[in-house]
Amino acid sequence: MRPSARDVANALAWAALLGLAGLGAVLVRLVGFPGLLLLGLAAMLVCVRAELSEEIPTWGSAMTPKDPSPSGRMAHRQAVAALRAGRRMALLLLALGAAGSAWQLWHG
Repeated sequence: MRPSARDVANALAWAALLGLAGLGAVLVRLVGFPGLLLLGLAAMLVCVRAELSEEIPTWGSAMTPKDPSPSGRMAHRQAVAALRAGRRMALLLLALGAAGSAWQLWHG
């Protein structure tokens, strides 16, 4: 049985999220929680760049897909969902980095 394109995309997205989490753990070990802040900022930069390039708009009137066919709408929804998931992961990394840095400063 051959995997569908959606299964492959989901597998790649999970691999990217697990890779980002692994990289975050390595950065915390090497440079402490400010490394998570930097990783979160870099991930957010990628998401913002994708939004500003207007390849995958995530808000406003540009949310309507350019291809009105059902497959075009589905592809647009999947792209937007992937970008939003990446943005949430970046915000989570930023929050964890800020909380961890504050904890390190507080406990000296």
